[in-house]
Amino acid sequence: MKLLPKIISISILISLLVISALGFFVFSYLKYDRLQTIQKGMNSDVSFITSQLGEQQRKISDISQIIARNRQVNKALSLFENRGISQELNDLIEIYPFINYILVTELDGTVFSTSTRNSNKKRINGEELLLQNIHLHPLYVQPNNNFVGISSIGKDEYLSQIGMEDGIAQWYSLNIRKRGKAIGELVISIDWRRIVINQLDADITELATSKSSLIGAIIKNGENEVIIARYNQKHTNANKHDENSQYKNNPNELLSEKLFTVGKTELISLLIFNRNVELKVIQTLGINIFIVGTVSVLVISLLLYFLLGRILLHRLEKLHLFTKDIGQYELDYKIDDLGGDEIGDLGRGFNSMISKLRKNMTSIKNLHRESELRQSALLELKESSNQLSLVIDSTAAGIWDWQVQTGEITFNKRWAEIIGYTLEELSPCDINTWMKHAHPDDLKHSDELLAQHWSGKTSRYNYEARMKHKAGHWVWVFDSGKVVEWFEDGKPKRMVGTHLDISTQKNNEEMLIKATEEAQQAVIAKSEFLASMSHEIRTPMNGVLGMLGLVIDTDLNDEQLHRVNVAMSSARSLLNLINDILDFSKADAGKVELENIDFNLRSMLGDLSEAMGLQAQVKNLELILDVTKIEESLVKGDPSRLRQIISNIVSNATKFTAKGEIIINAELLPNDDSSWRLNCNISDTGLGIPDDKISLLFDSFSQVDSSTTRKFGGTGLGLAIVKKLCNLMGGDISVTSKLGQGSCFHFYVTLQKSTKSQRVMPEVDISNLKLLIVDDNETNREVIRGQLEHWGSTVVEANSGQQALLLCEQEYRNENKTPFDVAILDMQMPHMDGAELGKLIKNDKRFEQMKLVMMTSMGHIGDARYFADLGFDCYFPKPATTADIFGALSVVTKGGEVLEHANPLVTRHYLKALVPAKNKYFNNSDLESIKHKRILLVEDNRINQMVAKGILNKLGLHFIDIANNGVECIEKLVQEPLSQDKTTRSYDLVLMDCQMPEMDGYEASRQIRSASAGELNKKIPIIAMTANAMADDKQKCIDAGMDDYLSKPVDADLLSVKLLQWLADNVEKKTDTVF
Repeated sequence: MKLLPKIISISILISLLVISALGFFVFSYLKYDRLQTIQKGMNSDVSFITSQLGEQQRKISDISQIIARNRQVNKALSLFENRGISQELNDLIEIYPFINYILVTELDGTVFSTSTRNSNKKRINGEELLLQNIHLHPLYVQPNNNFVGISSIGKDEYLSQIGMEDGIAQWYSLNIRKRGKAIGELVISIDWRRIVINQLDADITELATSKSSLIGAIIKNGENEVIIARYNQKHTNANKHDENSQYKNNPNELLSEKLFTVGKTELISLLIFNRNVELKVIQTLGINIFIVGTVSVLVISLLLYFLLGRILLHRLEKLHLFTKDIGQYELDYKIDDLGGDEIGDLGRGFNSMISKLRKNMTSIKNLHRESELRQSALLELKESSNQLSLVIDSTAAGIWDWQVQTGEITFNKRWAEIIGYTLEELSPCDINTWMKHAHPDDLKHSDELLAQHWSGKTSRYNYEARMKHKAGHWVWVFDSGKVVEWFEDGKPKRMVGTHLDISTQKNNEEMLIKATEEAQQAVIAKSEFLASMSHEIRTPMNGVLGMLGLVIDTDLNDEQLHRVNVAMSSARSLLNLINDILDFSKADAGKVELENIDFNLRSMLGDLSEAMGLQAQVKNLELILDVTKIEESLVKGDPSRLRQIISNIVSNATKFTAKGEIIINAELLPNDDSSWRLNCNISDTGLGIPDDKISLLFDSFSQVDSSTTRKFGGTGLGLAIVKKLCNLMGGDISVTSKLGQGSCFHFYVTLQKSTKSQRVMPEVDISNLKLLIVDDNETNREVIRGQLEHWGSTVVEANSGQQALLLCEQEYRNENKTPFDVAILDMQMPHMDGAELGKLIKNDKRFEQMKLVMMTSMGHIGDARYFADLGFDCYFPKPATTADIFGALSVVTKGGEVLEHANPLVTRHYLKALVPAKNKYFNNSDLESIKHKRILLVEDNRINQMVAKGILNKLGLHFIDIANNGVECIEKLVQEPLSQDKTTRSYDLVLMDCQMPEMDGYEASRQIRSASAGELNKKIPIIAMTANAMADDKQKCIDAGMDDYLSKPVDADLLSVKLLQWLADNVEKKTDTVF
């Protein structure tokens, strides 16, 4: 493009920009001024409407005062005679049709008289309000002296009582006075909505005559909810809002609003105008400005075209021709004078340049200048090389340059310093210098890495190696290099690289490894501590469960029995948590595992809410459970983890809620064909949580703030565990909260669908069963064998998987090819664990009818599917309880529907879900023969004394004496008078605790056997009560002279068996069973 079109285009563009900016400024200013004018007008209009509504309120107040001064009303109150007053009030309503009803009351608020007709003269049931107290009405506002009490607007519950239609009402109340003294009160209920609609319609009609853009008027509350909406009938296409809906802004509307008060209620009056109508003038003005600007640009463009063409073009053409001649080396050309402006100066400059160019263009000078430039470049290159050498020498990196084929190596000063030498001490340097100082174990790997680099497998050679320092120690270095020259045959010719000292880095890595090992040891120590604590807590829990069991058997009313049952449920839940505490300790390691069993969801939630309800009642809180949206009770999942989630959240809510309520809303929704989604919302009316703390709420050891920690306590782990459990159960948890108003925790988990129905525990006689116990722990075998033999079963023990297989083969050959009925296997055994043994048994067709029961450590909870796939019929965690073993044997030996519906196999939770059958431990009639026996109970713990005595009383034994230690035991045996013939003991049996002050149970037993308590008592049966059931404890008791022993907590059924064994005359005495 030539210069003229360019100049004209630029000029047009500049003109266009200037005129556009000017037009935009003018248009913006006019638009802003117009909007200000419109807004002032709208504000004035909305103020007018608001003042009109206020004027209506003042008018109604004046009317109320006129009615209060009515002589008939005054006289009726003075004489306490309301005859005729209703008609008087009805006449007033005809005059003022916006009144719903009028009440005349006594000073205490009791309704004395009321209107009986509405404004349409239709009868209403005003008599229904007689004798009611208006002071209890939510719209009542007590009048102050001669001032009218004006209520907020709201629902008037009296309207429905007297047969009138509900609506938005407002009360006006004031005193009725006689000689300046109040003798009663007047209450006027007005139809507030009717008044406001009439007023708004009148105002809209009046304003619309001067403002056609007015769409309508709206009254809304502070929640942006539309109360009343009235519209100009001319705007039929306007966006209209329904009453009681949320108001939404429309970009095509202009708004003006004003706040006003009705009683104590703040409302907003809102006028709506059509934006397009109001801004139509501005739009027309913008079009005009655009037309004027366009015409102006065209005129300016034409002027520029003619002026520039004459003044500029012909002189520029001469300069253009001059440059063409110069390009053809015609240096004799000279430009004529082009004038006195810049273009003329440019022409004279060209002439001067040509003159100088003719003088300086010689070949010799050009060659001389080129030679000088080359010399200068060589000097600069040499200087740069020297600077690079200095930089390399000053760094911490050693440099090596290796001629690969000849072995020659050049090192810099730093390479030698890293291993404690100088270059002079290492000279002459070659590849052997490096190999001599490198660690022998590192050379082979270094050769392998070099070969990989030379073959093109790696882009660089990188290796960490040890170098022998001059002082004798080893220095870790990092070698990095690359081939920079190759021979034509592809062999490396030259390598260059760096040599860095990384000894400090290596020391840090070793320290990190050491710290990691220490941290792992700390985790192990923590787990051991948690295991120890779970054992220590069992002793006081024995007292809690025992005492609650005794209280249940006393005479209690329904309320007491309900509370004790809830306490028992809570205590059992706590015991379950203690048994699972080792599993919880794995949360930090991410090894928490889940059960997948059938359980009753509604029952579980009900039991939990009852247990948590007592905790809430202590703080006068109400705990509400809503399970109306759970239509399927039986589901499949992990009930203990689900209970833990809800328990933690409710406990948190109870802790931080001072008054009000806690609500648990549970909803079970289909997730897909095989699973449910359990949604649960737990809301409270507590302290609330600051917004900036919510994101940290589910972090470990996190609290809202330190003051909360000091005030309310807690580790801050509860919600972190809840978060982890929700994620493991296919869900998540979130929280919403308002500070000072409360919080709402929402979580959801995935549960599997169950096709099972409630099953009953089968009644099975297990006395004829042949059972195999496989456990490498002798004590565990003795404990379980003792339990089984008490029920009459035949028991065979094996201490390993190999021995178990041999016993199975012997039993099959000896018993007419009949295997054991049930095998109880331990999981953790050397050489062959329980899982492998069970797999071998099931794969052998001779033993395929044998039922398999797995005993697992706490670390294997949740492996139900794994064991079921191996062929096991049941599994439960250690320690095995009496109920676990008896229930498992009952289900797996009976078979049938109950075993078939145990999916994937029988578990502790499945056994708990069964309805219990009749007790099989003993026959109550057998206890009749020992009720006259006398028992000496030796126990130092008062709670355990009460528990044991209560259990004995429950069994029908009431001749019980208590000794607090071994010394008192000896004294009672000695001092208690014997029978007259002195051949019968005063006590028939001693229940002996082992750990007691002054004299423990072991020493007391030894003294009894040595006749320190008399010859007759030397053979008295002594049953030990101990908190442990280890093999050495049993032997210790036998060595001390005891006959048998029970483990704590004492089981009532088990104690009855022991008592029958040692006290019944027809029972053989033997010491071969331990629980």
